[in-house]
Amino acid sequence: MLANGALDRFADASDHLRSHVLARMAQAHRQQQEAKVANILTQAACEGCPSLAREASDLIESNADLRAGKLGQSSEVLVPPVHWEGPEQRGRGTVTVLGRRLGLS
Repeated sequence: MLANGALDRFADASDHLRSHVLARMAQAHRQQQEAKVANILTQAACEGCPSLAREASDLIESNADLRAGKLGQSSEVLVPPVHWEGPEQRGRGTVTVLGRRLGLS
């Protein structure tokens, strides 16, 4: 997995994000399933701890080829960065699906 360059774009990412992506890719490989980096990052952005979710969201936003499966400006799903609030660090944000904006908290 490392030899194919799949993690090259993570050269500046934290060890936490790099190890998360690598672990998910290894798990998929063991289960003989396809692992897509965009899917792994989207899951981390939506379900990860605050620091992982923030970093994954930032990486998705800064790389157009990671957004919504490379659909570009006509993306059917947009996931902007999550905002973490309060002492409990509850995530708040929006997701746009087929042009419909949904609030998440």
